[in-house]
Amino acid sequence: MGARVVFNLKQSDDLYLCLYSHWGEGSCLEDLATALDKARGRWDDETYCSRIIISSIIGEDWNQETGYGLWASTELCNSETWIQIDLKENVVIAIDGEHSFADFVSYHMKEKVKA
Repeated sequence: MGARVVFNLKQSDDLYLCLYSHWGEGSCLEDLATALDKARGRWDDETYCSRIIISSIIGEDWNQETGYGLWASTELCNSETWIQIDLKENVVIAIDGEHSFADFVSYHMKEKVKA
């Protein structure tokens, strides 16, 4: 059946870059925290930050035919479990609330270390 999640990278008021993960729901918060941490030096640059986040989440699966989808949208995709990553405001809106990038990374990286 899958464990679906959509990462909505908000580029502007009316544009989202959406990354669908078929199996990522269970680790989505930790995966995003790791991706944001890798992108830390580019939090002020939407294009590089987006690429680093997407590359980190997809990882070694770039050459696979299934597992991930990528598209642009004028609306937030909230049909699955979803996370919004606001690249203008550096804010994550997720299952556990709204957080600055720094707070989100700090909290979820600690959780990953505990596991």
